This record gives sequence, structure tokens and C-alpha cells, in this order.
Amino acid sequence: MMKARKGGIAFLTSYVSKTRTYMQQTSAQMSSASPNNGLLRKHLDRLRSSPNETILLDGGTGEELFLRGVKDDRKIWSATAIVNEEYHRILEEVHNSFIDAGSQAITTNSYGITPGVGFTDGDEVKRLVGISGEIARRAATDEALVLGSLGPQVESYRPDLIMKHDEGVKTYQ
Repeated sequence: MMKARKGGIAFLTSYVSKTRTYMQQTSAQMSSASPNNGLLRKHLDRLRSSPNETILLDGGTGEELFLRGVKDDRKIWSATAIVNEEYHRILEEVHNSFIDAGSQAITTNSYGITPGVGFTDGDEVKRLVGISGEIARRAATDEALVLGSLGPQVESYRPDLIMKHDEGVKTYQ
């Protein structure tokens, strides 16, 4: 089980059968005093108040990372900025730029950190997802949400590479 990080951010890194248990454990760890919890409630109340309300999310983090000099590795995509510590500061700057431009929420740079896409070890996946959350939390202001990003099984654009259900459950456990 992964412990809640500074600021109460939590991640869902389990798949199917473990997801419910993990979510319950993670929710129990998050205190009601967590800045992200209160801020999330504030945004949800605002969104429910009117059909005209919106929440502005961040933009194309991966492309922005590449524009700022992060190596373009098409296998692990923008996860390069998590795997290589030399790029952590650039990632934090990208998060800050989205907030400065008016984003009310930023997503962790964890979309590409999934089993089968350059990452095979579940402990490695959890560690890297944790780092992505820590970087996002450092960048977040009191008014910006940090949302976890859980990528798909193996490939977004290649349905022929998607694992069978039973294989996916074994891989993501």
C-alpha cells in the first residue's frame, strides 16, 4: 500500500480487483484538513451551482516538456521527466506555467508510467507515480488542484496491443 503524500495527494496505481481496496485505504489516510480535499470540495460545489461553471485544466505537458529540452523518448513519452531527475525542475516549471496561465488544476505527469510501456516492476511504477505527485504538489498553489493521471493499458492508439483482461489484471497488480 502506498501512503498518502505531502498535501494529501493520493494515487490509484492498482487495477480492477485491487482498485476498490486501494481506494478505501487511500481515502482513509487522507485527512479532512488536506488542502486538496477542501479545494476539491470548493470546486465541486462551484461546478454544481451552475451549468455554466467550468474548471480549467492544464494543457499538453508532454509537448511543453519537449519544447523546454526534455528528451523526446517515444517509448515512455513524457515520463522521461520523471525517470531522469535532471528534468524534475523543468516539469515543475511546466506545471507552474499552466497555473500562471489560469489553470485551476494540474495533472501529475504519470500518464505514461504504466506496466508494459517501459516499466515492468510494480514497485518502480508506484515509486515513479509518487515522484510525479510530489513534483505536482510542489508546483500547486493553494487554489490549484493536483489530479492523478492513470494511463491506459499499454497503448493509447494501438487497440491491437491492448492486453486481454486477465493478463491486464495480473500485470497491474
